[in-house]
Amino acid sequence: MIKKQIQKQFINNHYDGLESRKYEEQWILDKIITEEFNNDGKLVVKSEEKILSDKQLVSQGLTKITTKYDYDNHGSIIKKDWSSPMRFSLNQYNNKYDCSGNLIGYDNKYKCWDSYIKSNDNLEYTSFTTCEIELKYHEVKQLISSRKTKKINNGITFNEKTESFYYDKSNELINKHVERINKSPEGDVNSHRIEKYSFYFDDKGEKIEQMDSFNIGSDGGLNFYSKTIKSHNGLFFLDKNNDTKQKYLYFYDEYGLKIKEEHYLPDKDIPWGVNRFEYEYYNN
Repeated sequence: MIKKQIQKQFINNHYDGLESRKYEEQWILDKIITEEFNNDGKLVVKSEEKILSDKQLVSQGLTKITTKYDYDNHGSIIKKDWSSPMRFSLNQYNNKYDCSGNLIGYDNKYKCWDSYIKSNDNLEYTSFTTCEIELKYHEVKQLISSRKTKKINNGITFNEKTESFYYDKSNELINKHVERINKSPEGDVNSHRIEKYSFYFDDKGEKIEQMDSFNIGSDGGLNFYSKTIKSHNGLFFLDKNNDTKQKYLYFYDEYGLKIKEEHYLPDKDIPWGVNRFEYEYYNN
């Protein structure tokens, strides 16, 4: 079992959609991501180090970020520790389960410290959140709906997420509907979005995930936002006319590891940006 994985991300600044630069090769190390896993294969430490200079990241102390995770006996997160040179946050969870071991809620304490904020009064912040999860299953024990409600400590609901799942006759998931409502601390609706997912297979037998996003206007009408098509080999963003706004193409080695990613802008045959990936593994 792999206990540690190091991913090195390289960028090529000469890929900018220009035909004259198509064949120039100049790879520069941009980021190093290190992941460590426990005996159950769960991620326990993740660090991201930005190599190339970025003035905004440097000023905010975000050139190196480390996240640590602790889990309970059910495999759910009970603590998430996020840190950078100038910022720190801690999420602690008190998880609640039903008699079948399904997560049905949790109490969350969030604390952050931020030296990037200039005002000394805002260096430290703590909040308390309660989350309730309602799950419904049908006779073959497949999940058909999920409703997650988050409340701040004054009892006002500030975040709601409702999911509905639909299956075909062979119990294969074919559709999922997600509704998200975010509110202010006073209870006013800040955003209301609906996501409609479709799952199907293309001519090559590859599984495709399609998501259509809609914003709910003040009049209750649906305003189309975007369409996303995700597959093993790429990610595509389309408008309401099904024209591609931008796309990412993925390439893999014989072990199934992603080794290259190409980013294309609309109506361009030459990638705007290219990332290349290298890996190191350790079993001890």
